[in-house]
Amino acid sequence: MPAITARVNKELTRPSPPATVILQPDKQTIPSPRPASYAGRVYDYVRDSSPRSVIERETGLTGTRLTDAIRNNYRLGYLPTPPLAERRQRLRLNTSAGRGGVWLSIRDYVPFCLTARQTQAAVRQDSGRRLSLVQIQSAYSRERHRNHLARPVAELTVEAQRDKHRTERVLLEIVRLRGAVSAFLAERGMDSLATLRDRINLSFAEKLSELGLVNRNYTEWLLLLRLYERHGRSPGAKWVWLHKAAERRFIKQSRAQESELIEHLFEHDPEHKPATAWGRSQLLDFHHGLDVFTKTGDATLLKGFPSLPEPVMRRVARQIAEEE
Repeated sequence: MPAITARVNKELTRPSPPATVILQPDKQTIPSPRPASYAGRVYDYVRDSSPRSVIERETGLTGTRLTDAIRNNYRLGYLPTPPLAERRQRLRLNTSAGRGGVWLSIRDYVPFCLTARQTQAAVRQDSGRRLSLVQIQSAYSRERHRNHLARPVAELTVEAQRDKHRTERVLLEIVRLRGAVSAFLAERGMDSLATLRDRINLSFAEKLSELGLVNRNYTEWLLLLRLYERHGRSPGAKWVWLHKAAERRFIKQSRAQESELIEHLFEHDPEHKPATAWGRSQLLDFHHGLDVFTKTGDATLLKGFPSLPEPVMRRVARQIAEEE
């Protein structure tokens, strides 16, 4: 028994072996091509999604040598393979560059909803390139039919007839104002306006503001546009006359009706009531779009609508059902 006790004590007092430290392998670093290699010479341009024509001009590589250099950046793991949609987009850009780069020259003006003649004037001023109307119209048409570019064709056709009587200076002024409208919409994070008329109205509003004839910012003009749309009317052709007595009565009456609607919707739930004019306008847009959908089945006004709190959406739907 003492021998067993001695053995146990010996095992307990024996120093334990040092803990084994398991070294975690470093994260695999992304390889990069040698700068002097063909793949290395095109690496920066491929990473920045530059068109093939630019890579040719800057590196001097052409033909299959350039093709292999671009492919090796993906095949050897220097760059991640882009998704299919992006690869198709690059192919379209390279095809456009190979045919003279018409689409590359005009694609920045697509959000402005310009006619061919307005686009022609903008390209000539900004880049000095002289494109024919046929080239621009063909490029727009290809994008519409092949790549589903959305353009208000019917309104642009009427606008193109008016362009025939406009000077170069007037065309460039239209482009400038449309650019200001697009910048405003992008800043607000809004989808594109549904019609060309909305863009023309906002452009006219910007001009009036610049001339000091009115004291409204873009948001106020857009809210006023929404007010007209919700009540089934259109602004006058000359927005400078908006301060006429009839216009003031219409605006006052419409806003009073909408304020009454919001008060009724949030009578027992004031915490969800929108606090800003923009928030109220969004809520009323949703109410109007849902009302049109229930009466006609047309959900156009509900597409791309910004998300609202679920309790608010249920309350609006319930209100529409009660009105029915």
